[in-house]
Amino acid sequence: MRTVLIIGATRGLGEALAHQYVKQGMQVYATARYSVPQSTAHNLQWISHIDITHEGAGRRISAHWESASKVDLLVICAGYFASDTLEDLDMEKQLVMYKTCAIGPTFLVHGLLHTGLLKSGSRIVLVSGESGSITLRHDRGGNYGGHASKAALNMVGKLLSIDLKPKGIAVALVHTGYLRIQDKEGNWSKKKDAATPEEAANALRAWIDTFDISKTGQFWSVRGPAGIRSAEAVLGPVDTLPTPLQLPW
Repeated sequence: MRTVLIIGATRGLGEALAHQYVKQGMQVYATARYSVPQSTAHNLQWISHIDITHEGAGRRISAHWESASKVDLLVICAGYFASDTLEDLDMEKQLVMYKTCAIGPTFLVHGLLHTGLLKSGSRIVLVSGESGSITLRHDRGGNYGGHASKAALNMVGKLLSIDLKPKGIAVALVHTGYLRIQDKEGNWSKKKDAATPEEAANALRAWIDTFDISKTGQFWSVRGPAGIRSAEAVLGPVDTLPTPLQLPW
């Protein structure tokens, strides 16, 4: 049985991905920042109080690891976004975005590597976003912290792929498209090209099935050009672009 570790699995993409892997029969470890949801699945193990912005998150996961097997697949879904403009910047919110999106994943991978949970053959998927692509920034500014922290994550992923390739560990970055938001009444937003968490998780799982060391260090949109506003202006006619779509840095 393959062992999957999902960071940030209490809602959204991480939650959907965890449940889909559980249904596939994988052994799934899922993390929560605070208390963990109730689960009766024998192959779903929750690890609570994992905050990716804390330096020791990787070591804490290792201390609560109960399986004899190591991590076959690590997916880091944790993220934080706060909008800003050049006229209205917030230092504290930007620091949280950088720590969550770029600094935290680096230290978490470091911790898992040095406690032996990552091994040759392990695969690491960092959930980034097209917002971190400098090339795709076309005619719209703003959201300095959101864009720049994802660009920093893309650099982190590229550097990790170089350092970990000799160890046989593959690293890739993915854009899953923008997710639809559900309100308190259970109604989903109808934002154009946005996907439900389940739809995004389906596309991500399908892409992960194709992911091996030959794709290490690459940046992919698992749903193709969907939700990428500048795709046509920068990459060409949308109807000619493939799905999945490799993205430029």
